[in-house]
This record gives sequence, structure tokens and C-alpha cells, in this order.
Amino acid sequence: MKPKILVKTKNLSKEDWLAYRRQGIGGSDAAALVGLNPYASAFSVFMDKLGLAADVEENEAMWLGTQLEPILAERFMQETGLKVERRNAIYQHPEHSHMLANIDRWIVGKNAGLEIKTTSMMNKTDFNNGEIPANFYCQSMHYMAVTGASEWWVAVAVLGRGFHIFRIERNEDEINALIEVERNFWENHVLRQVTPDPDGSVGAASVIRLRFPQSHNDGVMIPLFGMEDKVSRILDLDVKIKKLEQEEEKLKQAIELEIGAADGGRTQNHFIYWKTQSRSSLDSKKIQADLPDVYRKYLKTTSFRKFEIKMIKDGDKVA
Repeated sequence: MKPKILVKTKNLSKEDWLAYRRQGIGGSDAAALVGLNPYASAFSVFMDKLGLAADVEENEAMWLGTQLEPILAERFMQETGLKVERRNAIYQHPEHSHMLANIDRWIVGKNAGLEIKTTSMMNKTDFNNGEIPANFYCQSMHYMAVTGASEWWVAVAVLGRGFHIFRIERNEDEINALIEVERNFWENHVLRQVTPDPDGSVGAASVIRLRFPQSHNDGVMIPLFGMEDKVSRILDLDVKIKKLEQEEEKLKQAIELEIGAADGGRTQNHFIYWKTQSRSSLDSKKIQADLPDVYRKYLKTTSFRKFEIKMIKDGDKVA
């Protein structure tokens, strides 16, 4: 099986690249659809494909990853003796046209590709013992599904810590399951414009706040009578969360009494630290009192929407 080429990307603008990307499901999207992408969800992918979410702005980590990609590709070739090349194209599954792949490199002489990743030392994955993040694995399966590759390689640079290489073999059962998940999402949600339920992820929250950043502030309250069960559940969970937080604090306090004035302690499996730390901050009230003009000059106002539930009482005015 050979993939189709949706579009050549060598001289493609970023705007056009994003437009083509919205025509189907890519590798990172696939991981989100099965709940394995920590930065996205089916809800956020849906909003992106329909153009209802703001484009993700490039942050420092994303910029650095792009800049390091050719260097890490060279490192991969040095470490493995394999040769890789750019393909400069968005590939398309020959049967499932909604499945797309924008691969980092193709391995010359093999029916295989290479995904290049950079991550920080804060990543908790045990790379040294062969652990690979689930979203990297899922992304690789998606690329093998689209391209027909028999294996996929992943090169991961943990900045300041190490360089790790993984080889993932094609698994037909997992690929078929992934194809079905992506088909269902595309046909029953994207094409029919049926919004998936939000899943509580950071990605879903970000999309909702980007789409509705401001309220009208006109006092109008819309009817939500079908949401009463959800409101009751939120209030019930809030009580349970507060009880769990109190229990957690109680356990911490017991350990703090044992540590006393020491920097910490240890159990059989854990180090527990309770060290003095300092943090500097500006006294805004004092600045406002002593230097009001300076305070007003540098005062920055930000807005946000606060979610709050209040019981309706007799006599409350409802717009």
C-alpha cells in the first residue's frame, strides 16, 4: 500500500499548511482522539478542524524543537548508521482520505519513517529503561497506517540529559482499531458537525476560553434547565474534593511534625523535603501609596471569566 500525496509542502505558506492540515486527522490528533495526548482532546481536535479554535501560537519549546530537528536527524544517522531524508509532503491514506501524515523524515532503504521529539528534563518518562510516551507510540502507529510503513523510529532528545532512540514495529490490530476511532470521529462528528463532549482536559478548557473569552456583561441569564443534574454533580464533587484536600493536609501535617526543624526525611521508597524557601514580590499597596504615578503607569489589567454556582433565593431578580 502506498499513500497518496495531498500536497507538496516545500514552498507552502504556514497559512496554507494549516488549511490542508484541517482537511484530516494527523498524528498528534490521533493520539488526542484515544486520550493519549496530554495537550489536546477529541473536543479540541473537533474545534480545530472546524476552524472554531484559535491557531496555537508557537512557544519557546516549539520553536526550539523546530530548530533542533535537522541537528537531531543528523545525530540519529550517526547513532544508527541509517540514512534519512525529507519528503516535504502531507501524505494521505489511499482509502481513508481523512487520515493524514506530515512526517519528519523517511528512512532510505527501509519501509520506515522517523519521528523527532524534544522534551525537557521535567518529563517523567523513564527513557533510560526503554519507556516511550504513549502519545509518541500512537502517533507512530498513525503514520504507519497512512504510509504503509512496516516500522517507525522515534528519536527523543531530553534537553540537557540524553538522546534516546526507539524502534516500533507495525501492529495491524492496533492500526485497525485506530482507523476505526478516526473514521468514527471524522464521519460522526466533523462531517456532521456534532460536537464531542468536553472531557475535562486542559486542551478542552483552553479551546472553550479562546472561543468565548468575554461575556456580554449585560446581566442576561440563559435557561439551563437541562443542566440541573450536572450542576448538582459539580456541587457534590466540590464537597468531596474539599474533604480530600483536608485529608491530604492532615497527612502532610503529621509528617511535618515528625520532620520538625530538619530539611526533610525519608521512607523506604521516598524522600520527603520540607525546606525553607524564599520568594520575592513587590508590595503593590506600598508602591500605590508612595508612587501613585508609577503604579498607574505600570498597572496591567487582565480579564478572565469566573465559573461560579449560587443558589437562587426568594426575591432574587433573574434577567
